[in-house]
Amino acid sequence: MIYKLKDFIESAITGLDAIQRAPIVNYQTELRCLRIGDISQKNKFIDWGYTSANAQEVRNFLILKSDNFIARTGSTIGCSFYAKDNLNSVFNNGIIRLRPNSSLIPQYLSYLLQTNGFLTFVRNVGMASATQPNIKIADMLDYELYVPGIKEQQHIVNTIGSVDDLIENLIKQNEKLMSIGLSTINKINKTTECNELLSICKLIKGYEVGSQKYIDSPTNKKAIRYLRVGDLLSLGSTFIEENRELVKCRDDDILIAFDGAPGRNAIGLEGAFSSGIYKIECDPKLKGLIYFEINSSLNQKIIKDYSHGTTILHASRAMQYLKTAITSNDNIFKLNELCNQIIFNKRKINLLSKEKQLLLSKYF
Repeated sequence: MIYKLKDFIESAITGLDAIQRAPIVNYQTELRCLRIGDISQKNKFIDWGYTSANAQEVRNFLILKSDNFIARTGSTIGCSFYAKDNLNSVFNNGIIRLRPNSSLIPQYLSYLLQTNGFLTFVRNVGMASATQPNIKIADMLDYELYVPGIKEQQHIVNTIGSVDDLIENLIKQNEKLMSIGLSTINKINKTTECNELLSICKLIKGYEVGSQKYIDSPTNKKAIRYLRVGDLLSLGSTFIEENRELVKCRDDDILIAFDGAPGRNAIGLEGAFSSGIYKIECDPKLKGLIYFEINSSLNQKIIKDYSHGTTILHASRAMQYLKTAITSNDNIFKLNELCNQIIFNKRKINLLSKEKQLLLSKYF
């Protein structure tokens, strides 16, 4: 039997006004605030902004274990977050909180919110807005679905959850590897002389295709992933048709942005990339040195110092001033090993993410 989502939802509310009741402040308080960007960029709790909201006024908006959240407005409409623990945080009015009734397991709901069918529905309904994508709670809850019994729901949660656990473990491994690499390179930079980074590598600028050519999902074999600056932080789902003008990257290429979010970089992505991104070409033996150098305190400060602009930052002038340490072959080898392990783990994460999508398609 086909139901509507509203048949399984006990509570659905938007968050606190972001200006009046839960403004973000630049000083530490006892309370944080979840925003759309935190969900879309998969920010950790410690990176959420502090808010000056009064605890007595926001009691009904505190984030509790098993709460589900979904972005209701903007370009990232439909992105979701599942709270695994109670968090000393509220959420603002760009987000909807969903709490299911006893007929629906909260984590099962979280997987439903990640399915292509639900995301397509939300985006289609949201696009009816005259200005920017926006979805009303009542419209979202009209989503039609089949819901199995609690026992089968739990089986589905356990199956997909096991893949999520593997992904999370690999992400944690990469965080540790990154921490080791950064600690190593920062120490090296303080004790050795440096050369220009461009003396050992080359920066290849991406190609801008224009948003009118974007494809939300691959519809044919010629469609490839198109990477923008935001994808260096959290991979989206933009594709374009393949053509000769595109500049492409492999999953072992280092990508770095000098526009929009100067200094943001990533490795482990594959496809074509936009003009705000550069690919770093270098001797494979130096890849680790370069990857950790562009993330080092030294070079991130150089990029920040040469960034300019009001609404959109630009830092192309920083390229010629980037540095690389003159260090031993042992250090270079160690950094390369760390980098290669990160790439290897990211490949496994990509495979597991595809497996998760297959499971979502199977069960939903």
